[in-house]
Amino acid sequence: SLTRIENYNELNVLNFFSSFENVNFEAVINHLSTKDSILNSQPLHIFTLELFSGETEVVKTYKKWTIEGVESFDGIESPYDRDRLYALINNGSDFVLIQYFVFDRIIKPLSYFLEE
Repeated sequence: SLTRIENYNELNVLNFFSSFENVNFEAVINHLSTKDSILNSQPLHIFTLELFSGETEVVKTYKKWTIEGVESFDGIESPYDRDRLYALINNGSDFVLIQYFVFDRIIKPLSYFLEE
């Protein structure tokens, strides 16, 4: 469902939209052996973008398991890679590896847009 925001931070909204420039993936991995099981898991994010042409583009991200089994960062252990995610792009036709470094610019909580 959509939420209408009346009092928003204009600078943060403008920064958010400019963050969509140069959003790239690291590698195409369409033939990854574990692709089907990853796609059957719960997506971490689902982005739905309406293009100027009126077409809709859907991007889904999925957590990536670490190669080592567990990563430790600032004393917190996690079985997930802290640098990379999987993503399904081009409306489901390509499976790619992406970096949090790139996508953190567009993964913002609602509170980021609200005027304080």
